Amino acid sequence: MPSERRETTSVLVRDERAALLLDAGTGARRLLDDPRLLEGVDELAVLLTHFHLDHICGLAYLPGLALVPDIWAPGRWLYGKASTSLLEPMLSSPWSPFSKERFGAIHELEDGLQRIGQFEVRTRGQLKHWAPTVGVRLSDAIALITDTAFDEATAARTHY
Repeated sequence: MPSERRETTSVLVRDERAALLLDAGTGARRLLDDPRLLEGVDELAVLLTHFHLDHICGLAYLPGLALVPDIWAPGRWLYGKASTSLLEPMLSSPWSPFSKERFGAIHELEDGLQRIGQFEVRTRGQLKHWAPTVGVRLSDAIALITDTAFDEATAARTHY
């Protein structure tokens, strides 16, 4: 739960021209509060690890950005439903006053290695939670494993 001292999951990874937001929790608001976080960025993608509200509520803030972000999510892979249909309520009225075009394209995440914008991302299903999540690894820079119990196989894969 967010407070004045902490937010729900949002991790910004960037290089000089591109940014990748891992989950869109309440921490995504900081992209609006501090424009320097996206200074010089001309490409923004959002990778959702799953569809719990504390990981997607920040999508509502993104139309306030100058950039239109593409969204990558594991709907078809982990839930057997298109990510577009799972996110539809969050990205349309009455939840959102913005048109769907302000959110960019919604892409399906897959298991394993894939390219999201400028970033090479490795994903793995985390199945030890009441609803599956995605473990994410970006080269040797960062691994994000959230909302799951310890999984020996995941731990082994985060140390290449």
